[in-house]
Amino acid sequence: MLLGAMTLLVGGLLPATMPASAAPATGLATATQLRDEDRYVDLDAVDRNAPGYDPKSFKSVEPNVVASANGRRVEIYGSVGDNENGMDWRTVNEFAYLVNSVPKGKKSYTTLFNSLYDDRSISRSANPAVPGGDKWTVAGRDEVFSPTAAFLNQVNMYDTEAERRQFIHVLGAKESLDEAVAANSSLARLVKAGYKSSGSQAVNYAECSGDGGCLSGPDHLMHSKYGAFEEAADSTGMIRPNVVWITSSNLNGSSGSKKSNISIAIFDDAAAFKAVKEGIFDPSVAVANGMSASDALNTPAYKAAITVDPATGVVAGMPTDSGITLFPSPRRKTAASDHTDETDVEAAFLDQQAANNTTKTGCKVYAVHSLFNSTRNGVKDGLGKLAQQKCDVRIVLGNNAISDLVDGYFNMSSSLRELIGHVEFANVHDKTLSYKHGGTATTFGGASNFTGTSLEYDELAFKADNLEVTDAVQEHSERIYQLARGQTKWATPSSVSISPAGTVKVAPGGSVQLSPRLKPEKALVTDTTWVSSNPAAATVSPTGVVTGLTPGQTTIEVQVSAPGVLNQPRVSKTATSTVVVASGATTTGAGGRASVAPTLTMDNYQSPGGNTDIVVTWGADGHEYDGVVKLQYYSGGWKTYGKYVTVKDGVGSISPSFKGSKTWRAYGARLDKIDGDDVPNSTAKTKSAWSINTVRTKTSSSTPRLYATNMAKSGQKIPFLISWRKTNGVVRLQMRSARGSWKTHSTYRISGGSQEFIAVPVINTKYWRIATSTGSTKISNTVKVSMK
Repeated sequence: MLLGAMTLLVGGLLPATMPASAAPATGLATATQLRDEDRYVDLDAVDRNAPGYDPKSFKSVEPNVVASANGRRVEIYGSVGDNENGMDWRTVNEFAYLVNSVPKGKKSYTTLFNSLYDDRSISRSANPAVPGGDKWTVAGRDEVFSPTAAFLNQVNMYDTEAERRQFIHVLGAKESLDEAVAANSSLARLVKAGYKSSGSQAVNYAECSGDGGCLSGPDHLMHSKYGAFEEAADSTGMIRPNVVWITSSNLNGSSGSKKSNISIAIFDDAAAFKAVKEGIFDPSVAVANGMSASDALNTPAYKAAITVDPATGVVAGMPTDSGITLFPSPRRKTAASDHTDETDVEAAFLDQQAANNTTKTGCKVYAVHSLFNSTRNGVKDGLGKLAQQKCDVRIVLGNNAISDLVDGYFNMSSSLRELIGHVEFANVHDKTLSYKHGGTATTFGGASNFTGTSLEYDELAFKADNLEVTDAVQEHSERIYQLARGQTKWATPSSVSISPAGTVKVAPGGSVQLSPRLKPEKALVTDTTWVSSNPAAATVSPTGVVTGLTPGQTTIEVQVSAPGVLNQPRVSKTATSTVVVASGATTTGAGGRASVAPTLTMDNYQSPGGNTDIVVTWGADGHEYDGVVKLQYYSGGWKTYGKYVTVKDGVGSISPSFKGSKTWRAYGARLDKIDGDDVPNSTAKTKSAWSINTVRTKTSSSTPRLYATNMAKSGQKIPFLISWRKTNGVVRLQMRSARGSWKTHSTYRISGGSQEFIAVPVINTKYWRIATSTGSTKISNTVKVSMK
């Protein structure tokens, strides 16, 4: 039972009483590829409207896999950020490639949930060569956000607004795009140019009213991320008809490049194109233009998709030529009933697989989701049942899901306690569930989180009963799973050696722990095997413990392996050690060594007088560690907390009460056992990733108070808790350097309560405070946040 290392963005899901707020590389991204500049292209080099334009200048991203689905081409794209704020723009750049490739005279229908704040201005000028014509430009042609460049190329293929509005259709999420326009985002400014004003429009743009959705109504959200193209290019450059793009990726840095994502491109699928365009996009635009949401949901294609299929007992979805079923949301609006189990197709699928209650040898399930809460207990129950049936269940969740699972850990049923042992936390934004056992290979993906919003908001998910798609998604998920287990970057091992080095001596009945030593040290390994050439003399356990039996000599071999980059073959490395078994021999060499750090999973918020639930897990390569783990907090240096955590069978927990906001880590103090077997002469000394715990120590008052940790990594988003006894009011978050003056960083409104969490990326050491803007100005305490 293993929980993996938590990464270091904003902490867990906030309690219901505290609204969370106001807040082309080739191959898998590596440390050298994770460059912030990867979001940009040189517009002069890729301008398709310039003389001598080369279509190959706007490069496709290499897909993880090219699959066949009922004879249709399907491409899967995965992006992998890292745990140190690295950037991977693969899925964003592929979306830009598709948009850019649409031929003149062919229509495109895309959704924009948000847009990168790139501080690039957009301008329009008249084209004297064409009556009523115009051209659009963006500042900084050698540093243009790739989707901006793609849409700009499309816009400038046409001379007039009337032509553009005929062919380029965009549906936007109003609230997030309004914020992007205010932040001078080039893409948001381009697509919204002239919208609802007398100015010329760059594209045919529509948006849902207020901060709500279109089909789901004003109290919900338009969270869809898809595109439908009459024609677009595949990764080889071939123009193909009827193309559909579905992704989990946002068009920004925080969740478009710093977090992992999965996208699917389906080509030559007329039914899929029609379903997305006529069944989802057109009704959404109709609502944006005044139609009632209830009328839009009653359009034949949409209503059929979310009506319960008697054969399966769940909503039917939209069939396609490729056999990939599309599931639009909201699903609950016109289903036969409002029951979750009829609209939760993922839970129904898992329940079906677990129904026979038999041991599932060779079964593997991955659930990689940025959010997961109790509204989707059916999914949680299904995964728990499969885990009890010995299916290898591996779950990776985003940081915002941490508290929800930790809060429930202490009163969890036995099946769900089994499930928690399979959960890792990482920098993920995927929304995939993949299952493979026997003849079944199924993957769910798209923009739908494992929360109630996926059933109620405007979203689009897909289900692919396809072996190639499932293998690609599971390989991507395994990389994410390994990254979550204490690593920061994906690196395959270049070599392995055995510690202790040289010939090892052991007496009959004695034992010694051997450990693999990797280069690079933090290379990710998914499989480790040990073999003794002469088991009559000495045996070796799956964890590297050598036990002497009779005098003699044996060669111990270790092999470590990991998936290669994208569709490359697996990487395997081996090393050997000579073991001499002799009567009276004194065991030589060092003992066992923990190969990974323990994982610290903790509530990110503690109320006055409350407790912080903490779960520590420890293990590697599928093996469970027993031992003792220290908790350490930063206060001018790392200091050890007074209470230790005893880890047994890979899991330990405590629930202390802290006195202040701190950044924490777990430190392996002692390794006792691996998989229940004693580890002789063992050492640990491994450190987990950091976790931030914000503690509110006082009740709210008429003077605001600011709570925040005292240390974080540069570039990390810091959770600030504002406490102020004001039903409705405006506050300013202010900052200054050690010798500077106070400047307003951002402004927030607190409404409906007395406290608010905000998340702010911090680069340098700063002092922070709150100043009120409602009524007389009141100043909070000052908090210093240092960068390390």
